Amino acid sequence: QQRSVDSNFSTNADSGAGGTFAGNAAAAAATAAAAALAALGSPQMDLQSMSSMVECQGLRKRMDQQEAALKSAKHRELQLQHEVEDPDWMMRRMGDLERDSDAWHTERSSVEERVSQLVGIVSAAPKDEPQRASVADSQEELCDHDNGSW
Repeated sequence: QQRSVDSNFSTNADSGAGGTFAGNAAAAAATAAAAALAALGSPQMDLQSMSSMVECQGLRKRMDQQEAALKSAKHRELQLQHEVEDPDWMMRRMGDLERDSDAWHTERSSVEERVSQLVGIVSAAPKDEPQRASVADSQEELCDHDNGSW
């Protein structure tokens, strides 16, 4: 009564790794006992025992592969858990970034407005006279215009 290796394993949908049925463990133990008897030179070693020993080795190899796959899946699961953030924290962070963005846009508009004012000041200067207005004069004029704020 020999089972195929594929029918002895079930899969776990959560981990993607296979597990063994309890019957497989008993079959593996029986095969190991038969192999031990064969190693001791027992005359009971026959074709069925040899077949069981080969099957046991295949099961061990498959079990090692499944354990490696399970370990890999658990490692990946931990990585994903670390990547997933608390939704409340994400919402707070998004709000902070939006406020920073709004402040940046406000600052940019203010700078563009000041540049436009400076261009107007420079354009209004008489073309005949040498440019004697200094940057400090322009800044002073802008500060007066903005009520002292730069």
